[in-house]
Parts: sequence; C-alpha cells; structure tokens
Amino acid sequence: MYKLGEKISDLRKKEGLTQAGLAEKLGVSAQAVSKWEIGSSYPDISVMPKLAKILSTTTDYLLIDEAQPETVYQKEDHRKPLEELVMKIRILDDGDKVKVNLPFVFMKMGSGFMENMNVNGNNLGDMLKGVDMDLIFEMAEKGMLGKFVEIEGKDGEHVSISVE
Repeated sequence: MYKLGEKISDLRKKEGLTQAGLAEKLGVSAQAVSKWEIGSSYPDISVMPKLAKILSTTTDYLLIDEAQPETVYQKEDHRKPLEELVMKIRILDDGDKVKVNLPFVFMKMGSGFMENMNVNGNNLGDMLKGVDMDLIFEMAEKGMLGKFVEIEGKDGEHVSISVE
C-alpha cells in the first residue's frame, strides 16, 4: 500500500520542493511536513486542497490508500471538450523548475515552441526526441488523460507531459 506520507514526500520531491519550502507555501512548520511524511501525524483536512494543488495532484489521490493509474480512460459521455483540456509540461533540472500549462488545442496546432525552449542549456526538443506527440494528441482525443511521458535524463533532468 502507498501511504499518505510517502505520497507527500514523492510528490514534493517531484515538484522540486524541500520540506521547508512546502511548509512555507502551506503556512505550517517544516516539522509538521516531516511528521506527515514519516506518518506520525496527518495534515489537517482544511490543508488538503491546497496541498494537492501545490503537489499537482488531487485530494482523492492523496487520501485513497492505493496506487492510482497515471493514465486513465474517460468514457465519451464523461469527457471534457478538447477546448477545455490542458497539456502540462514539467521540467526539473539542477533545481530549476519550469511548468508550462497550455491549451491542448494550441499544442495540437503544432506551435513548435518546444523545439525552441531551453532549460539550463538543454533544448526541450532534444530532450523529447523520439516522443510521438501526434500519438499523445490522438490518445487524448480518444479519452485518455493523465501522464503520458516521464523522462529522467542521464544528467538528472526530469521532464513529464500530461493532459488533463
């Protein structure tokens, strides 16, 4: 089973936050975050929505005591219109964190911005070489949502692409 403290710790690290950094954003002490992560106490229920937002997740994911799939299929009658979908690109490299949220339809138009984006001298287009963006677009249009790509480079850079 995947416990709340482990989820908080893993997600905090993926967001490039220290315990003190997360605590500051939440208005609690670093010791409180440490206690949550080791399981000796739990966040107040009133903190959970803000905690989920900071950690780029949902309260359901934090509170349900089982691993959730990173990608899920939405039945046609439960899908958002394509105009409401957002493509999220997350990059963590040498402590620098870049978050890009763009309308899915804008990304589908082939803006080409990724090929020209650089993070710490690394070209995003090079980092995503071999990623079939057309396949991601097609899958999202057919109802798949969630994390499609997660890349950890040899130099410690981390890139993920999700559609929500």
